[in-house]
Amino acid sequence: MKNNKFRVLIIVFFLMSLSLSVSSVRAESVLHFSDIISGPKTGLGDGLGEGAIITIWGNNLGSFQGSSKVYFKDSLNHVYESAYVYYWVNADGQSGGGPADLYTFHKMQEIAFSIPSSVTDGLGKMYVEVGGINSNELNFTVREGNIYFVDINSTNDPGIGTYSDSGGVLKLFIIMLKQEIFVILVQELITELMGIRQEEEILLLMLALVMGIPVQGQKKIPYLIFLTLGK
Repeated sequence: MKNNKFRVLIIVFFLMSLSLSVSSVRAESVLHFSDIISGPKTGLGDGLGEGAIITIWGNNLGSFQGSSKVYFKDSLNHVYESAYVYYWVNADGQSGGGPADLYTFHKMQEIAFSIPSSVTDGLGKMYVEVGGINSNELNFTVREGNIYFVDINSTNDPGIGTYSDSGGVLKLFIIMLKQEIFVILVQELITELMGIRQEEEILLLMLALVMGIPVQGQKKIPYLIFLTLGK
């Protein structure tokens, strides 16, 4: 009888140890994709970041930043921490950039950050460090380009196109006519839904095409238009 009790205790102890060892294993952080694959390292001018704002999606990144960090390894293999992290959230379609819900079924998180101005131009790598462990890397090419801010609700059109003096629709068309290669559309974050904002983005592109404004870019220097969270 004592032997049986002893065997039971050993089995229970073994199962408890196994459970603890399994729970202590942290799932590896994995990056899947980013919204843009190239951009300039300077010109943002919002008082927070320095270069292009990149959003990356992945799994096991954590629902908030905490002590985790985003790094950029430039073409010379020099590693720099991101200039600024705008958000680090679950990709649930409500937080961050939205509007797609990639969290409910896919359990993804999304991180928006700005690349630092100290990186060297050329093909670089971006990755995150979570719990002291580095994720896989995603490619990003640092290249020439201008960053303009355009607010379709702006009353100061065309404006300069900076963060503090963003232009309106006229400014957007002027930029397109000049064949500038990097544009950021800024809208005030009020009660607009993500879907409505995307429709407005498409409408602006349609207007540009109807007016005969060329919006095509080059393979290595794409023409980018996207929405930020607003001022």
